[in-house]
Amino acid sequence: MSRVNSASQIALSSSVSSLGSGFAPNAVDVAFFKSMGKMHKVDDVSNCDIVWCLVDFEQQALGLPYELKVIDPSTYITLGAAIEGLSGGDAVSLREFKSDIPDKIDDAP
Repeated sequence: MSRVNSASQIALSSSVSSLGSGFAPNAVDVAFFKSMGKMHKVDDVSNCDIVWCLVDFEQQALGLPYELKVIDPSTYITLGAAIEGLSGGDAVSLREFKSDIPDKIDDAP
């Protein structure tokens, strides 16, 4: 079971309020974001089409629940860059994908 800690709630809330109307950040796991192809970020929300809030789950100590941690509350991307990033990620073979599954299950909490 995971929970959102108060620092993450504050970061998400301030990120959303700073975007203005018409924008809502899309939370995406930082590992997934890094697995995508290279994407050019823009500096200002007025130049972007997509706002991604990069998050990760962290466990403070063994046995404690995982907590959502905001890594970057406002990653501004254009639609064109997002399309390139999503279609240019690091693909693995089906064999490699299947062989990784047991390890991931064993590593799961």
